[in-house]
Amino acid sequence: MDISAEITGLIDEIRDNRTDGASELARQAAGVLKSAAEHSRAKNAEEFILEQARIGKELTSTRPAMAPIYNIVSRILGVIDSKNRSIEMDAVRQLLISRVDEVIKESLKAVEQIAKNSSRLIADGDTIMTHSYSSTVVAALKVISEKYADIEVIITRSGPGRAGERTARELGDRIITLTFINDTGGRPPRRKSPK
Repeated sequence: MDISAEITGLIDEIRDNRTDGASELARQAAGVLKSAAEHSRAKNAEEFILEQARIGKELTSTRPAMAPIYNIVSRILGVIDSKNRSIEMDAVRQLLISRVDEVIKESLKAVEQIAKNSSRLIADGDTIMTHSYSSTVVAALKVISEKYADIEVIITRSGPGRAGERTARELGDRIITLTFINDTGGRPPRRKSPK
């Protein structure tokens, strides 16, 4: 059974997304599995499990360097396997859908906990530098900014994708001292050695 054009489009959106962080993309991947389960045309549990495994493989190959995508897809698909092939199709579908909802909630709770724990690693007066965009890092910096008044954050533009601009926008009104560096200015001119 082929993956539907709609699901392929959602997978491509994750592959092409250069603005969201890994945990956000992982939750989007979970949403793709949920949507695929809700709209599956599989005739039985065995077909459904094979279909979901194929979609999971496509999702994990979209951004292989982003471990959260692989982890969340594996955790979701771990609830359906060969032992579920003999149960009814709707039961397997509901099992996967409920697991998606659980895993998304767990992911959001983890981000919240990381943000809280990070404030213990920082002291007032510290300087923090970020590169690219991470919703987890932004959440942590927001918590830190509530605890400390004298924090400086240096943010790089982060290349042609400009992900750092999103970080700067989301932190702009919370961090007192925020420095934005355009790191895409090209190479500095070469200097000739004196003879």
